[in-house]
Amino acid sequence: MDQFQEIADNFKKLQILDQKLNELKSRAEAPAEKPVQVKEENVELQLLLEELEQQQKISVQLSEYNTKLQKRLQKKKSTLIKVQDEFDVFKKSQNDFIQKRKKVFQEQQDIEEQNALKEEKRLKSSLQLLLDRNRNLKDEKQLIENKLAVMKNNSAKNKKKN
Repeated sequence: MDQFQEIADNFKKLQILDQKLNELKSRAEAPAEKPVQVKEENVELQLLLEELEQQQKISVQLSEYNTKLQKRLQKKKSTLIKVQDEFDVFKKSQNDFIQKRKKVFQEQQDIEEQNALKEEKRLKSSLQLLLDRNRNLKDEKQLIENKLAVMKNNSAKNKKKN
């Protein structure tokens, strides 16, 4: 920013010098009243011309330096954009990877839950079958015990008759 200010200041100085040069030229074109005054003005004009040339050289140098800075800035911007793009690509790939991992994990979890539900259902069904079979066996046992009791009664009655 200081360089731009310096360029602006130099430009203002150039304008002032141009104005003074024009004034001196107009005075030089006017009829000379005193030869000494003309010589002094010529010396002053020469000094102003030298200062103007020096300022122009400085202005050219500053302009060249400014151009170099602009190129460097543009190069840095390009590098920054490239790095930002690479970062964005990396970030997207990481997000995609994370999303895929989450999806796979969720699918595995869903499969495990489904398998657990199937296993629970199978176990409940097996338990119910076992309970039903146990009840049937108890019923059969009761029937057999009842038949045995009837047979014992009949056998005891038959013994009494004999």
